Amino acid sequence: MGVTSSLAIILLMATNGFSQSLPTPVGIRVPLRTNNVVRVEWQQPASVAYSSFNVRITPTAVIHDPETPSETSRTFSGLRPGIRYSVELVGVTEDGRRSVALRFHVWSVPPTPSGLILRPINEINIEIQFGEFERIYSTAVVGLKVAWDHVPDPASSALYEYRVQIQTKEGIQLFPQDMSTGETDITSRIYSGLTAGEAYNVSVQTKIGPPYDYVYSQPITKTTRI
Repeated sequence: MGVTSSLAIILLMATNGFSQSLPTPVGIRVPLRTNNVVRVEWQQPASVAYSSFNVRITPTAVIHDPETPSETSRTFSGLRPGIRYSVELVGVTEDGRRSVALRFHVWSVPPTPSGLILRPINEINIEIQFGEFERIYSTAVVGLKVAWDHVPDPASSALYEYRVQIQTKEGIQLFPQDMSTGETDITSRIYSGLTAGEAYNVSVQTKIGPPYDYVYSQPITKTTRI
């Protein structure tokens, strides 16, 4: 009986220890992001106030620790452009208890595309193929071909994509178009339905990151008249 009761108490204490894990910090946000610097902020959870935070980042970068250990932010520098970084954040109480590790990703700003070329076009070729039948037709258009140089993808887990935007001189947005997944190597687009004699502003940006929170590069821009 005595051995059984002691074992039960030990098991109960172990179970309670695991069930009382401290909550993670909350409200992760990135208020500052450049090609080589990212600043991350968070909030204390409602049920506990941590006196300090342990922060790790992979791949390796410089972590700027604040003078006040309880400060709910960190700045990382020495980042490479367009790379996905993994961050681990743990809250620590004054008596040394630790929160569950909160893990998340941050991206630095990717490189800006280069070599932007705008070429007005007045016809496009349409290929029709049905079984053994194949024919190419030409049709008149008022349009624009937009081309740029491919941005080499670094050793990261996300592929670069692109966003092309076309505006009239009055600032009316015509084509806010993002390349979908699988089109990362396509560095040209053709746009029709434009107005002859009109001037258009074109910008191209590299983008990276998850669909719910894309990170965009600085744009490369040019203006042309059709």
